Amino acid sequence: MSVDKQESDTASMVPSSIDMASIIAQLEEDGVAFSYEHEGNAALNAKLVEVVEMAAGEGYENPGIIVLGATQPGPGDERDIAQAAADATDSSLMMVRTPGSAAVVSSEHARADIESVQYELATTKDYVLGAREVVEELPESSVGAVPLVIGTLTLVAAATAFSVRWSAKLHHR
Repeated sequence: MSVDKQESDTASMVPSSIDMASIIAQLEEDGVAFSYEHEGNAALNAKLVEVVEMAAGEGYENPGIIVLGATQPGPGDERDIAQAAADATDSSLMMVRTPGSAAVVSSEHARADIESVQYELATTKDYVLGAREVVEELPESSVGAVPLVIGTLTLVAAATAFSVRWSAKLHHR
């Protein structure tokens, strides 16, 4: 998972004030990244790592949380940053939090599901609680439902074919 992977259309939309190389390196280290230095970052990082581990336990691949400073980014840039980071780290769940907003991207959920939890993340002052609620409140993977439906339909089709053949065999006797 190299920094070179960030060279995508989404990465080109990330503001130049955001050091994506640093963010990606931090995400690859423990799943949490900060865009600024602050004395409270170490304690917050430890708590957010617990949320990342919880998300990984729920089946998310390379989940991540990015915390941006008060002056970053511009309106609407959070989602671009989250998507660029998710692309660069092969993450199925990436959260970005600033003091005034938030963004969540997921390759496993419908946009409507994401937006329903994203508001909670943005309006909760406790970054750890907000991130935990995202993981807890997103429904089971909507991507995972597709194989389940296909498997169920295949099973029903096989059972139907077996029943038809069995019935035909009984009537020929």
